[in-house]
Amino acid sequence: MLLDVPVVHYLNDWLPNLAPSLAGSYGAWLLWAYALALLAALLPERLSLRRLRP
Repeated sequence: MLLDVPVVHYLNDWLPNLAPSLAGSYGAWLLWAYALALLAALLPERLSLRRLRP
């Protein structure tokens, strides 16, 4: 996750085939991907705790 910050900042240098105008879209896609990963990690744990409680 920490390496994505310089990648977005220096998008032209690290991803030369991607247009510079797409930096915002790339950053937004990364935020969505991390949010989905966090939800996928946290939701199953909360659902299993609800099933254990009477």
